[in-house]
Amino acid sequence: MIALQLSIGGETLPIKYRFSQQELEHAIKNVWFTDREKQVIDMVYIRGFNLYDVAAELDVTRVTISRDLAKIRKKIIENRESV
Repeated sequence: MIALQLSIGGETLPIKYRFSQQELEHAIKNVWFTDREKQVIDMVYIRGFNLYDVAAELDVTRVTISRDLAKIRKKIIENRESV
């Protein structure tokens, strides 16, 4: 399992969701994610970007990235049995 953390304003916060490397790799390849959700998965969960950096890279707000992450977590959890 990968223990996930987010850095927000220099403060590191633990994420209560844990996904295996296999789940993350499966998620990026899966059709139930939009292209942007796949980019967010890659930047946050795999490369360790913080929300502000992801938002700047994708030219959206941090709130938008937070919403994307909520959708991503929901989809991964709902589709765990297909991994």
